[in-house]
Amino acid sequence: MEPYKIILLIHVAFGFSALATGIVPMVAKKGGKVHKFWGNVYYWSMFGVFVTTLMLFALKPKELKLQFFLGIAVLSFYFTFSGDRVLKMKKSATQATVLDRVAAGLALACGLAMLAYAVYGIIGLQNYFIAILFTVFGVLISVNARHDLQLFSGKIESGKMHWYFGHIAKIMGAYIATVTAFCVNMTRYLPEDSSVYLQLIPWLAPGILLGVGTAYYSKRQKEKRNMPVKFGFLTGMVRRVLVR
Repeated sequence: MEPYKIILLIHVAFGFSALATGIVPMVAKKGGKVHKFWGNVYYWSMFGVFVTTLMLFALKPKELKLQFFLGIAVLSFYFTFSGDRVLKMKKSATQATVLDRVAAGLALACGLAMLAYAVYGIIGLQNYFIAILFTVFGVLISVNARHDLQLFSGKIESGKMHWYFGHIAKIMGAYIATVTAFCVNMTRYLPEDSSVYLQLIPWLAPGILLGVGTAYYSKRQKEKRNMPVKFGFLTGMVRRVLVR
């Protein structure tokens, strides 16, 4: 069996491991032994997904699909990495180390590269499907990485229990990327003449649905602690539509 297929099989195994084990810490008692153990399994599964994606890209760097998945791998593992690291910054986000800053900087660079490729997708390739995907995920990783860098430098305040809500948001962000990858692989079963918009659903639906769900979970937790609740742009927009 050729190296590419071997690495791909390992990549899929890590992906399924992350998909399955990621659920356990969500339902387990927060901070308990089960939560920590399966959280570590999930972390290293995501690391495996990241490394194998790098290897696949190195073997076929000109393949457009792998170029995009490389960006997704950076996004998902950065969320996993920073979601774990934020627990070590309970006093303040300014406790960030050089490693934290470098990781955020690389993530930001990756996000900007994806946005640049989105422009190329429109001008050079005239492929609006690719442009939309690179734009959505490029903005997502750029905004989050930039926000982290601002937190690390003290330009914006961490906020009360920032480590708790930051951990939830980032780890869920990584899990959403895992679910998205699974859903995208199911598009092979769609009819070949499917519209672009139908093909976009597996790419965007997990992020929208699980993202809104995560936001509302955080909202309830803040309300229990009598903390101010702020909705993000997307969550607020969806909320206004639902309550009409």
